[in-house]
Amino acid sequence: MADAALDSNQPTSILGGKTASPLGQFGWLAYELAQGPYFLLINIFVFGPYFSSVVIGDPVTGQSYWGYIQGTAGLVIAMLSPILGSLADATGARKIGIAIFATVAGVSTIGLWFASPAMPELLPLVIFCLILSAVMLEFASVYHNAMLPSLVSHNAVGKLSGLGYSSQYVAGSTVFLIWLFFFSLPETPALGLDKDAFGPDRIVGPLTAVWLGILILPLFFFTPDIPRTDLSVATATRVGLTRLYETFKALSHYRNIAIYLLARLIYYDGMTAVFAFIGIYAAGIFGWTTAQVGIFALITLNISAIGGAVGGWLDDKIGSKKTIMIAVAGFALTNVVSISITPDIVLFFWTPESVAVTQMPLLGGLYTALGFTTFPEQLFISVAMFGGLFAGPGLASSRTMLARIVPPNMAGEFFGLYTLTGKATAFIAPFAIGITTAIFQSQRAGFAIVLAFFVVGFLLMFFVKEEQSEEAH
Repeated sequence: MADAALDSNQPTSILGGKTASPLGQFGWLAYELAQGPYFLLINIFVFGPYFSSVVIGDPVTGQSYWGYIQGTAGLVIAMLSPILGSLADATGARKIGIAIFATVAGVSTIGLWFASPAMPELLPLVIFCLILSAVMLEFASVYHNAMLPSLVSHNAVGKLSGLGYSSQYVAGSTVFLIWLFFFSLPETPALGLDKDAFGPDRIVGPLTAVWLGILILPLFFFTPDIPRTDLSVATATRVGLTRLYETFKALSHYRNIAIYLLARLIYYDGMTAVFAFIGIYAAGIFGWTTAQVGIFALITLNISAIGGAVGGWLDDKIGSKKTIMIAVAGFALTNVVSISITPDIVLFFWTPESVAVTQMPLLGGLYTALGFTTFPEQLFISVAMFGGLFAGPGLASSRTMLARIVPPNMAGEFFGLYTLTGKATAFIAPFAIGITTAIFQSQRAGFAIVLAFFVVGFLLMFFVKEEQSEEAH
């Protein structure tokens, strides 16, 4: 009787089984640490700009190449992620998929070492490695996200998801600083890399792969997996595809999930567009250098890490839906304030002279030391920091919300659809920014169009219920 009472008091996961131990949950978080540097070093700070400007040799042509690469990867991800999610549900176990996809991704990022203007014959290999690594990491994330409902209870899922997103930012910033101080800034880089041969830029691929290979290990050692079914791969594939087809047929049954995925698609498109264009916008408005844009990005990313952790706690207190709506509204408001600031104007009509300050109180001296000397740009960074506080919870609770509302045995399938909705229309917001900017010949007007995505996504969330759906039969 005592044992039965003890078992009844143990927390149960969203799937109904036992929750993972703290060490098991840490293993799940470790994967977030493992993949974080890829997006920061490869996509944003180092390899992307190097590839466009140096390897291709012309920033305009290079940006086109980069767009084609990311677009191709996004198309493959959108087409296959729902299928892989269904396959994950049919086979049960998630770790084998993560192991396969992460291994291929790691090998692919090592291949980025061969990106050199001195070896143009290897450019097709580098492009293939870029596409393959992006696709494989997203596929691994489908399986990794699908593990979440089996690890924690309804009352703790927000905290774990929030810490996961925070871990990505922290890990990415950490590895970026390692690269900066050991490879980029020293006159003689670590490992004897040749700056004339762009060694510090090319090393980010292998560096990211090594980090991924080490930090992913706790997931396999400590995190429990769902038991594997007895189905063969061929049978599981057939079952998975059949289930996916049946899900689309029964879409009216999953109306609540469908509305949520549509809402998330829209506000997520807006958020990703802000992340993609905020550096370009700031550089154009304030004339910032690449170094200043990098410092700005590091500040806002680490504030987002704090926001993700706090948002995870808030999610468990008030629920995912309310947290998402607060985050989207707050993020939209900070973007309104951001576009109200130029070197000459603050809040659309005040000038720095009219507010009678030359730099911000308290933080002004620190901003000046970092190279941001005027009040408008200091205010812009401060507002962006508040935006980062809202961005973290918005992204983390989006994942948590889905974990809360999907049928217990369909987590993989719906997280595959979740990935699809994050990729399939990712071009719409950037396209809208480009058209609006061209029509009005104004960066501020182009950036303002993103607000429509937040408004529509926010309003759609009113129609979403935070309740677990039953599987259609």
